[in-house]
Amino acid sequence: MGSSDQGAPDVQGERQVTAPQVPSLPALRLAYPFEPLNIKSHVGLSANSREILRRFQANPDFIRLMFVNPVLAFQEVGVNLSADLQDHMLRAVRHSPASRAREEELVKSLGEALGEPPEPRNPQWLRRILFEKLKVEPLDTSGHKPTYRSWAGKFAGLTPTRQRYPQPRRVKSPQVRIPAVRPAARNLDLDAPVAPLGPGPMPDAVDLETLYFYRGAHPLVQPLLELGVLQLRTLPILTGERFRKIRDGESRSPLRTWIQNIRFIERSK
Repeated sequence: MGSSDQGAPDVQGERQVTAPQVPSLPALRLAYPFEPLNIKSHVGLSANSREILRRFQANPDFIRLMFVNPVLAFQEVGVNLSADLQDHMLRAVRHSPASRAREEELVKSLGEALGEPPEPRNPQWLRRILFEKLKVEPLDTSGHKPTYRSWAGKFAGLTPTRQRYPQPRRVKSPQVRIPAVRPAARNLDLDAPVAPLGPGPMPDAVDLETLYFYRGAHPLVQPLLELGVLQLRTLPILTGERFRKIRDGESRSPLRTWIQNIRFIERSK
C-alpha cells in the first residue's frame, strides 16, 4: 500500500522538516525623488528645516530610519550634511545631554592628564597606559569577577508588601520572572568596593572588566573606567551595509516592526 507522507523524504527515507520562512519586510522607497540639498552649517540646517520636514512628511516610513542612523536617513531624502554636522548629530542622539556633558568632561580631563586622547575601549591602549605611563604593577585577577549592577534590584520595589486579597485564591496567579541577563561591561558597578589583590603576571591586554580591579591603583583609573562604561551605554548607530539591509527589508529590526509611523509637528512661526 502507498503512503500518504506529506514530508519530502531525504536520502535515508526519513521525513525532512524545513523551518518556516520568516517573511521579509518590504523595501522602503521614496514617494518621489528630491533634488540634493547640501547643508554645511547649523544656520543652514535651521534655514532649511521646513524643507527637510516636508521631505520626511512626504515619506513617513523613512522617519523610522532616523532611529537606525539619522545621518543616513537624511541622505535618503537628499539632505547631505557636512562632516561637522554629521558628527554633532550622531553625538547628540547617542547620549542624553547630561551623559554627553560628562563624557566631554572626562575626555578633556583625561586627555590633559595623559597627554593623548583617551581610548578606554581599546585593550592594547589601556595596557600601555596602565603599565607603561601610569607605572601600575600588574595584579592577579584570575578567578575574580567584577560586580555588576543588579537589574533585578530595580524591580524589587514593585513587589506588593501585603496580600491583595484577604482570602487565599484558588486560581494561581502567573508569576513574572526577570530573565537572567549576561553581565556586560556596560553594567559594571562603579561604586562597589574592590577587594585588594596580590601581584600577578603582566596581561597581554586590559579590557574594562580587567581595569575594574585596578580602580584603587591610580587616581586616573576610575575616570578611565567611567568613560569606557559611558561610551558602551551609548545608543548604537548602524552604518553602511546594516543600514541598507534594514532599509531594504533584508534584515528585520524592531525599529521597523515596532514603530509603525512617526510624524513631525510643524510649528508655526
